[in-house]
Amino acid sequence: MLGRRTAGCEGTHGVFPRCDLACTPCYHSREANRVRTDGDHTEREVDRQMGLLRTLRGPGQNAQLIGGEVTLLGPEDHARALQAMHRYGRKPMPPALRTARVARAFARHPRALPGLGGWARRALRRAGGAAAVARQHPRAVTYVMHSFMDARAVRPAWEALRAGEEPDHPAVREAWERLQACSYTMAHAESGELVPACAQHSVLDPEENLRLQHELPLAPT
Repeated sequence: MLGRRTAGCEGTHGVFPRCDLACTPCYHSREANRVRTDGDHTEREVDRQMGLLRTLRGPGQNAQLIGGEVTLLGPEDHARALQAMHRYGRKPMPPALRTARVARAFARHPRALPGLGGWARRALRRAGGAAAVARQHPRAVTYVMHSFMDARAVRPAWEALRAGEEPDHPAVREAWERLQACSYTMAHAESGELVPACAQHSVLDPEENLRLQHELPLAPT
């Protein structure tokens, strides 16, 4: 699929750093919640980032509106951000869209439906049966398996990649190779760069959030 039907996934950064910390796994830094949510800033930054992605990667790519917790945006601000994504030919990736894609996949391959029923029965049995599910109200959690890189290796790897150099240190070289293979990209309109998500989160996010603390300070209490 990658390279044939899509150039990979895209994501926003620095558009609404604040988070309610409700996700079971979280990689957010403490600086993120020192920045206020601002709809105008969100729309402006989404527009700039999506514009660069359209220029460098073309239309029709899947993009995630991420940064902090998107539901902290007001409905109108959320809508404006999604409209900015659509303006540049991006395909936002909310849960409802994923559900629709799963439904279409089963419509194309109906023979897979019996397998879905078997999976549901096994899941119910592992959860302790229908009575246990009704009594305990379990919640679904999606786990994404990552082989995390140390930020101490990612920074010099990213610097080497930008300079067109090949690092010698084994850990840095491993990170350098993985950054080149990363298919999850974020756009920096101010520099015209596309940044691998791992470099964004481990190297650039903390610096970006410190800057945003001054641009979008929290209201005094």
